Amino acid sequence: MSSIQFGCCEFNQATQILTLEGKVVELDPRQLTLLEFFIANPERIVSRDELQQAIWKQVIVSDNAINKLVANLRKSLDDNPKSPLYIQTVPKQGYRFVAKIKEITVRVEKDHPETLKQHASFSKSAQKSRWPKIVASLCLCSFVVLMSYVAYSDNQPEPKYGHTQTLTRMTGFKQSPVVTLDQESVLFINFTEGEGQLFKGPVDLGKDDVQPIITPFSSITYLLGFDKSGQLVVRANKAGKCGWFKGLIESGDFVITEQSQLACPKRMLRDNEYTANTDSIYFINHSSQGYEANSLSYAHFDDVAFNTASLNLAKKWTASRFEIADNDVVLLAHTAIGHSGVFKLALSDITAKESELAFEDKNKARSHISPEFTLPYRSNNVAWSHDKKGVIYTNAPPATQLLYQSLETDVKPKLVASFSDYICCNIERINVNDDFVFTTEAADHNIEWLGKSENSGIDFEIDNSSSYDFIPAFANTSDDLYFLSKRSGKTQIYKQSAQSKAEQVSDFNAYLRFYGLALSPDDKWITSFESKVIWLLAADKNLADRTISLTGNILSLDWLSNQLFAVSVRENGQVRVDIYNTQMQKVHTLVGSERFEIDRVMSKRNGGRDVIMIVNERTLYDLPLSSIFDASTIDGSIDEASELVSLNEPIPLLAAVIDENQFLYPSEQRGKWMGVELTIGAEPHFLPFDIGRELTAKDGRFVHSKLVHLSSEVHRTLAQ
Repeated sequence: MSSIQFGCCEFNQATQILTLEGKVVELDPRQLTLLEFFIANPERIVSRDELQQAIWKQVIVSDNAINKLVANLRKSLDDNPKSPLYIQTVPKQGYRFVAKIKEITVRVEKDHPETLKQHASFSKSAQKSRWPKIVASLCLCSFVVLMSYVAYSDNQPEPKYGHTQTLTRMTGFKQSPVVTLDQESVLFINFTEGEGQLFKGPVDLGKDDVQPIITPFSSITYLLGFDKSGQLVVRANKAGKCGWFKGLIESGDFVITEQSQLACPKRMLRDNEYTANTDSIYFINHSSQGYEANSLSYAHFDDVAFNTASLNLAKKWTASRFEIADNDVVLLAHTAIGHSGVFKLALSDITAKESELAFEDKNKARSHISPEFTLPYRSNNVAWSHDKKGVIYTNAPPATQLLYQSLETDVKPKLVASFSDYICCNIERINVNDDFVFTTEAADHNIEWLGKSENSGIDFEIDNSSSYDFIPAFANTSDDLYFLSKRSGKTQIYKQSAQSKAEQVSDFNAYLRFYGLALSPDDKWITSFESKVIWLLAADKNLADRTISLTGNILSLDWLSNQLFAVSVRENGQVRVDIYNTQMQKVHTLVGSERFEIDRVMSKRNGGRDVIMIVNERTLYDLPLSSIFDASTIDGSIDEASELVSLNEPIPLLAAVIDENQFLYPSEQRGKWMGVELTIGAEPHFLPFDIGRELTAKDGRFVHSKLVHLSSEVHRTLAQ
C-alpha cells in the first residue's frame, strides 16, 4: 500500500490519513486536496491561480480564502511560515512545497491503529478467530475473484483514486441521481435558491452535454426510479402541494401521466424508496413526527393513505437511510452516541399483515433484529452492491470515501472511491461494469458581522477557517463570540475574543451533528445539542462536562437563569418543554392543552425573571418564570401571562432570537428576517439586511453564518 513520507509526516494515499510523528492529524476535505496537490507538485512554485483551479474548480475565490487555507494546513503540519519545513511562501508568485518526498510501501497488516478504527466491528466470534496467514491469503484471493467489481483490493490498491469520472460542472446542489433504463444517461435534481430542477446527462463523458428537463413543477424534490412501464416516479411540489407523480421525458419535457392521491407528510423526507414490482412507495418514520419510532410507511401508488409497519429495531437505534432492491432491504441506523449499524431485512416480512403495528399493544414482547455489522462513527448512507452480497457505505465524517463491505465473509472494507469533498445523499448502481453514481458536496460557511452597530468600535475580525463555521452565539458577560466549526475535521466549539484568534474550547472525540449553541447568563456553562442529545460544557475546567439523551427530537434550547434551561422536544407529534438544571435533572415539564400548543420558552435577556412563551406557533406571551412551575399544562401559565402579539406566519422554532426587547425570526421570504418589539400590539418589520443561516444578536450587534462557497457534482466510478 503506497504512502508518502515527508519530514515527520506520513500520508497514506489509500486511506487519506495523515500522521505527524505517529499521531493522526485531522484535515478537512479542502486541506486534504491542498496537501495532495502539493505532494503532486513538489519543489515547484505554484501560483494562487493554480491553487484556485485545483481546489475550487470553476468558482472564483479571494486571495484571502487561499491564504487562510494554506495557513490552516501549515498549522496542521506544525509548520512555521518564517522557517518552513514544508510550505514556503514565494513573494508575489505563490507557494512551494519544499519537503523531500519519499514513497514507501506499507503492508496491510501494519496499518496504523487509527486507520483500523474506521473498519466495521463484527461479531465477537469473528473477532476472536485467528486464521493462519496461508489460509487468510487464500480466502482473500477467493474474495477478490468473487468480488471483481470492487475497484480496489488490499493486495493491489490503486496509488491514486483516479478511477472515477465527474459527470457535471455546474453551480447548484445535486441530489437524487437515477440511471435511465438504457444505462446511458443519469437523471438528477439540481437545487438553486431552494428550488429543484430536473437535469439529464450522460454516464460517459464526451457523449452529450448535461441538459435541463422542463417540468410542470414549482420544485422537484426526489427521483424514485422507474416503474415497469418505463415511467419516471418523482416527488415534487405542484400548485403549492407536495405529491408523487409519474411521467415520461419527451423532447426535453417531463409529461405527467399519473398523479398519486397519497399526501406527503408534514416534514422533509430525507429518503424515499419505490419498488416497481409492487408499484409502492416507502419512507421511514420517527417518533417525533407522531409515528411509532422506527417504523416504515408504505402504500401502493394508487392508494389514498399509507400503512405503517415496524422495522423491529432495538430502542437504542434510530433508522436513518435505507434502500430496497427487489424484496431485500438494507437499512442504516444510528445510536445517540454517533455509532452506526447496517441491517438486512426482507421487505415482505416488514409489510406482512402480522407485522403491521398494533398501537394498542405496544408492550408486546418482540425479538429485535441485529445489525450485520456496526461502525464506530455516523455513516451517511448505504446501498446494495450489484449482486447484493455486500453493501456500499460512506466512511466517517466528513465522509469522503465510499467503501464496500461483504455481508458473507468477515473481511475488511474495500475502498471504492475517494474524494476531497463530502459524499452526499443517494448511491445509484449502473448495470454496466458494476459501477456506481453518486453526488458530492463542498460547502463553506463563514461567521460575519451584519450592518453597522453603535458599538462597531468593539466589533473585531472573525477568525473564519477554510471549512465550515456556523451557529454563532454571543457571550453574555463579555464581548466574546462562540461558534461551531469543522476546521479540525470534527465539529468543535470555538471562542474568540477581540484582537485574538479563535480557540477551541471543546474536545469532542466523535463526529457529532449539532443544531444549536447557547451560553448560560453568567457564561459558566455552554450548551449544544444534537437531535436527541444535550451536551453541557463547563467553562471551569475543574468541573466535568455533562450529557443527557432524550426521547423525541430536540427543537430548541434556551437558558432561563444561571441554573435552568428549557428544551423544546417533539415526540409522537406533540411538543413539550422540559426544564433542566445544570445537574442534568429534569425539574419540570410543560405540555400543551386542547386550547394551546406550547412551542418554546425563552428568556427576555433583560436581566429580569420574565420569559417569552411561544404558543400555537405564532403567538407570543410575556409571563413570570415562576408561573411556569405552578402548573403542568400551559393553561395555568397562560392565566398569568400577557399576550403581546400574534404573528401572521408560523415561527421557525430553532431560528428565533431575542435582543434589546425585540423578537427576531425568519420570514417566509428567503434571506429576510422580521423583528417585532416585545410590547402589546407591536407590528413586525423587516430587518435592514439579508441574513444567511443562523443569527445571533446582542445590544444591537448582529452576527450570522453565511454560505460563501458551494460546489456539488455528480460522479461515477470506473470499475477496473
